[in-house]
Amino acid sequence: MLNYLRSAAKKMFIDFNESKSINHNVVKGTTRENIIVRNFLNPYIPKKYSIDSGVIVDINNQQSKQQDIVIYDEFYSPVLKDLDSNKLFFPESVFTVIEAKSNLNKIDINDIIEKSVSVRKLTKSFKDKIVISPELIIRSIVTPIQCIGIAFESKKTLEGLRIDFREAKNSIKYSESLSFIAVLNGKNDETGILLHCNKHNLNQIELIPNTDSKIGLLKFKDPGETLLFVYLMIMEHLHNSGIIYPTPDYHKYAKNYGLSDFEISIASEDQKGAIIHPDGKPVKVDMIKRMSDLTKKLYSDGLTLHEFAEFFTDIVKLPSGDVITKDTTKFYVNGKCLTYTTPRLLHEAAQRFINKANTVTDRTNLEKVQTLFNEIKPKDLKVEMR
Repeated sequence: MLNYLRSAAKKMFIDFNESKSINHNVVKGTTRENIIVRNFLNPYIPKKYSIDSGVIVDINNQQSKQQDIVIYDEFYSPVLKDLDSNKLFFPESVFTVIEAKSNLNKIDINDIIEKSVSVRKLTKSFKDKIVISPELIIRSIVTPIQCIGIAFESKKTLEGLRIDFREAKNSIKYSESLSFIAVLNGKNDETGILLHCNKHNLNQIELIPNTDSKIGLLKFKDPGETLLFVYLMIMEHLHNSGIIYPTPDYHKYAKNYGLSDFEISIASEDQKGAIIHPDGKPVKVDMIKRMSDLTKKLYSDGLTLHEFAEFFTDIVKLPSGDVITKDTTKFYVNGKCLTYTTPRLLHEAAQRFINKANTVTDRTNLEKVQTLFNEIKPKDLKVEMR
């Protein structure tokens, strides 16, 4: 499938470049929306769903802004055909909306977000139960509409767009925000997706953002890979929107289809309060940053006694840091074993010091090792199990 989407991406850019000769902006915009529908969505989105453009109107007669592309279930809820070639939709029938942009910039990002806000503010009205049969009645679940931006090009780097994206989102509620923006060809031929991650597990992508979501950036090798991941995220949301459909693991599908390994990058200002899971163990990013700062200071200006105790209290929480608590772990300075204390005993002394329950021996040992750490070079000190 990846190869098919790579071909689709090439065809999209051929059609996109040909559309540059169109002088009428509205016609040009419609043509580019049709490129996404014709080359990307229609061949791959299941026939259960229909694709059009139009305005969404809810039970309170609130209207969204004009939506470039709407993925909906025409059978599930009636669609009012109106506005020439456009339609009026009920939000209950709409699963995903997509805003198409030619050359993404900060103004376009704001426009995509404003349109997503106009959609996410709409009210969905459902009965609280669904009757499958007289013997089988299940609870109704309201699924938010997925709002997406897809840009053909951008003169900015993905990191620059991430900054613009974050600034634009600061002025709105996360509950009204779009899901992600895909950029097929950015500056320096970069391609990727601006998306959201779970605050408590930065490796987990949020299809629908919330107040705890963090902005992440996925980079890919080529536009075909970006399109594949967009397709998988749309498909996952469509399945999640179903009442009785099981949801496949689409991230495993991505790897099985040959999608290159990817790594989510989160800007430092968005990492506060977040959690990562190295080796399956939850670790607070704030604590990792604090430990990094203490380590740098340890081998530059040196640590105060309290900072040194904090360092040895929290070091066990880092990946593989539990080696400190092993009885066979020792300090070695220039190859010679430190005899008056061990990493485990120092860790326990540091905990008591932080809790203001330390003994005189605890403080003495902490001060000895603190002085030692402040005086020697990092390469001369080792913590090893032997």
